[in-house]
Amino acid sequence: MATQELLVDGKTSGSDDKSLAYNVHLYLKDQESQEKNLISLTPTHFDLKYIDRFLNSLFTDITGDVTGKFEIKGPLNSLAVVGKGRLRNAGLKVIFTQCYYKIEDRDIELSENEINLNGIVLEDTVTGNPVYLRGGITI
Repeated sequence: MATQELLVDGKTSGSDDKSLAYNVHLYLKDQESQEKNLISLTPTHFDLKYIDRFLNSLFTDITGDVTGKFEIKGPLNSLAVVGKGRLRNAGLKVIFTQCYYKIEDRDIELSENEINLNGIVLEDTVTGNPVYLRGGITI
């Protein structure tokens, strides 16, 4: 009998010092079974430029990398991303202001409902002035 589940384990090809390991377990039988969907991601100095397509209504020119552990879970029509990682050499341009900011190397945490921004320091690359973030982005 078919389980209607998809199981995948893998890792990006290339150098181990810039990689993304993944473990995918998708339940495809029905909406109820999809509640158990889980995609585990373990990036190691993984380029942030790949998330640009998901955030391109707010930010562009995303640079830097992330190392950590993240999970994408839940039904395919309502996925949640949770996890912790360390940003390194990161930066982005805010579309609204057209300003490019460097992001101080630091840890970042994503919960099912929020991206925690407390303690993140941005640097305006034109003036060199710091921008101190507090709060979060509610999803």
